[in-house]
Parts: sequence; structure tokens; C-alpha cells
Amino acid sequence: MSSPCASELRILLVEDDPDHAELVRRGLAGQRAVDLTVCGDAEAALDHLRGGTGSTPHLILLDLRLPKMNGLQLLRELKAAPGLSGIPCVVLTTSEAEIDISRAQELNVSSYLVKPADHERLAALMADVERYWTQGPRQTG
Repeated sequence: MSSPCASELRILLVEDDPDHAELVRRGLAGQRAVDLTVCGDAEAALDHLRGGTGSTPHLILLDLRLPKMNGLQLLRELKAAPGLSGIPCVVLTTSEAEIDISRAQELNVSSYLVKPADHERLAALMADVERYWTQGPRQTG
């Protein structure tokens, strides 16, 4: 996986709640150029990633509570797929359950973030995510 270029960070957000997706979008607005693609469920995300319908994302933000296939199942699929396993995945969820955190870590999630209920704190969290993935360590693959 190559590092994001200086002008754009491509993020795939897998989120079924349109309000949460909008809050993430707003949180990333005002940061440097971010190309945010939103998929409402895990199957749509897999179709997007496998179908070559766009550029490979630099980062996947993943909710755990999704219809059809949950986020942990999607994470398992991504980590097993040769062309997708190198994409960093960050769980972004409301769940603070130890079992969810443990399972995500077992699947080599890059980070596990709990969505704050406060809109301003979520915006600050998204700014931190963007800053980390554009200025922090890079993964290659």
C-alpha cells in the first residue's frame, strides 16, 4: 500500500447510519483534501473494493454494527483478501465492549476508536484520524 499523496487522502467509510456518516464527513471537512466514499453495508464495501469502481482507499473506517454482514466479518474478509489485506482498517464504532475490541485486535485492526456522542468531539477525532494517516507512520504492502 502506498502512502497518501500530499494532496488527497482516500477514505472508505463503511457506515449504515446516514447521520453518523454525515458527522464523519463534516469532521473531515476543512481538513486537507479528503476523498470520502461511503458504503452503507459490508457487502457494498466489498463490491466497491473488489469491483474496481474507484481508486483503492488509503484507509477504511469501519463500523461494527452493520446489516447483512457485521464489521468484524468484513474485517476478516478484508484481511484474507490478497489485494485488500494491506489497507489499514480503523474500527469507528459506538461499541466499547471488550469482546468487540478483542476480536478486532485478533483480526489485526489498525486502530479501534469509539465514536463520541458529542459532535464537536467527533469532529476533533476525525481531524486526528486525518492528521495521523497523512503525517503519521505509513504501512506498505
